[in-house]
Amino acid sequence: MAKFSSQSQLGEDSRSLQREVEDFADFVSTCPLLDGQLIEDVTVTKPPGSFEDTVIGHSLGRDYQGYLIVRKSSAAAVFESQTINAKKSSTIILSTNVSCKVSIWIF
Repeated sequence: MAKFSSQSQLGEDSRSLQREVEDFADFVSTCPLLDGQLIEDVTVTKPPGSFEDTVIGHSLGRDYQGYLIVRKSSAAAVFESQTINAKKSSTIILSTNVSCKVSIWIF
């Protein structure tokens, strides 16, 4: 995002508005939640009688900081696996209690 450019020839009300816009622009440019990727329609599986990890690739180019489930096909509990993920810069590992399709926002 381009750096916000201040204008010095403004009245007090305009300078106040400019500061607020600049603060908002700084927030947007540094908010980790906004720098993410939507991954849609991934099947997270649970075979009968066991748990199985689902490895999902992402292209953030860095370790992810978190994720949000934005859509689920059932009332499943979907969670990050306890398996150690040595490739957080390219994958996330999820588990579930019931097989389902999910869409995730990873950031």
